[in-house]
Amino acid sequence: MYVFVYGTLKKHYLGNLYLEDATFIGEGATYDRFHMYESVFPMIEEDNSSDDAFPILGEIYKIDADILAILDEYEAYPQLYSRKVVMVSCDDSGDYDCLIYIPNKIPDDLKQELYRSEPIDGCYQW
Repeated sequence: MYVFVYGTLKKHYLGNLYLEDATFIGEGATYDRFHMYESVFPMIEEDNSSDDAFPILGEIYKIDADILAILDEYEAYPQLYSRKVVMVSCDDSGDYDCLIYIPNKIPDDLKQELYRSEPIDGCYQW
């Protein structure tokens, strides 16, 4: 199975140590579109119908059930985050069905306090 990461699990961030036994596939972008909000880590909200939502850039990893269990704990799944399968385009090797962690709900009052990311070249990246 594959996981798509877009925040603190990416290379050069502390959370990436949880992926040290995973296989890095490459960088990619979601086909689905999202809004991205930032604090000390990014939070995304899916929105495929809005003109101001964009794909997310991130990294694809091949993982096994043991790594998935570690990531579930790190992401507080299912209490704070849900998992969804999304199609991700990888520049190097085609399309992948990937698990992605999405916050269950970003409260409206919190959205107002967070910085809303600006897309770069038509995609969000963190």
